[in-house]
Formats: sequence, C-alpha cells, structure tokens
Amino acid sequence: MKYFGNGVVPNKDGFSTLSDPNITVEYQASTLFNGDDATNAGNFAFFTSNVIFIGINQVGGGVVGDEISRVGGNYEWVKYNMAKYVSRGMRAIVIFAHASMGGSRQRHFGTPFMNLLRTTSYSRTKALYIHGDGHDFYTYSPDVNNRNLLGVQVDAGEEANPLLISVNHDTNADEISFDIDVRGGGYIGGCQAGNIDKTWSSPY
Repeated sequence: MKYFGNGVVPNKDGFSTLSDPNITVEYQASTLFNGDDATNAGNFAFFTSNVIFIGINQVGGGVVGDEISRVGGNYEWVKYNMAKYVSRGMRAIVIFAHASMGGSRQRHFGTPFMNLLRTTSYSRTKALYIHGDGHDFYTYSPDVNNRNLLGVQVDAGEEANPLLISVNHDTNADEISFDIDVRGGGYIGGCQAGNIDKTWSSPY
C-alpha cells in the first residue's frame, strides 16, 4: 500500500479511497525514528472527528528477527501520534495491523501499548485493534485490566464481507463506543458457496 485516494481523483497507487477529501493522511518518514524504510513500510495515520486511525506494518509468522526495530518502531509510531493528537481532542484510536499485538510482538508492542493506555493521559481513550492472521472473526479483550481496549480478528478475505465499524459518541453520557457489524460474516469452516472476494479493492 502506498497512498490512500482522496475521493476526488482515481487512486492508482493505493488500495482504498477516503470518503472525505479534506482528511490528511500522514505516512511515517524513514527518518522519524531509526531511518530504516523497511521497518515502517506503509505505516500511516489520519485524524478525524476526534478519532485517530493508524495503520502499522505488523506481520505475523512467529519470530521474524526484527522485533526491536520493526515492532518497536510500530509502537513508537502509535505513541507519537497519540501524543500529537491528544491535545486536539482525541477520544479514540483505531489501529489496523496484519497480526495481533501478542505472541512475538507482545514484548515490543503489546505490553508497552497496554501500559500507555493505562496512563492518566489516556485513561478514558477507547482503543480498537483490528487484525487478521487468525482467519476467523472474533472479538476479545487483550488487556483484562483495561476494558477500554478491544481486539478484533477479522475473517479471511474471501470468507466474508469487510466489517462495517462505527465509532459512536453518546453526547449525553460523553462516552465513546465501537459498533461492529459483521455484515453476514463470522463464517466457520471455510468460504461459503458463491461468496467471492469483497475487499475494498474488488469491484463487488
């Protein structure tokens, strides 16, 4: 993934298009932390309606040999953007990744991220961590000590429609919540007959 489309002109380089052309997407510069392009390839962030959306190059496959530089760099990118936007009214964070924050990524991402969310500055911040790599849909709590953090594992690409996730603000209670619509997904036992790839990049 290189760039998001802006909703105005065709996007030939990226895989998706933002509906609001006024949203500015920031891509992690190679010089921001360690100067290594390979460790942060594709990392991005954008902020809208008091929610920050962050994509990180977080792959699975067990020990990959660069946890400190790549996985640790992913955490630094998340921390950097949270600090940048908390003063602008950030109430929620949504993170997109391929793999979970556990396993071989726990030490350099999962644990420090959970600890960060428990600090006073982010004690009311709602966080959603969306990832694949398990190929079956389910929701879970990565941190039993922080109910504001929710994990979502998505179905394999050809097995379900993309999730429709809404970030809601109850203005009376001043509370943020996530609504997750599987849109007929959550299939168990493989791809359903007649279902085809319905990712954002497909014409379906």
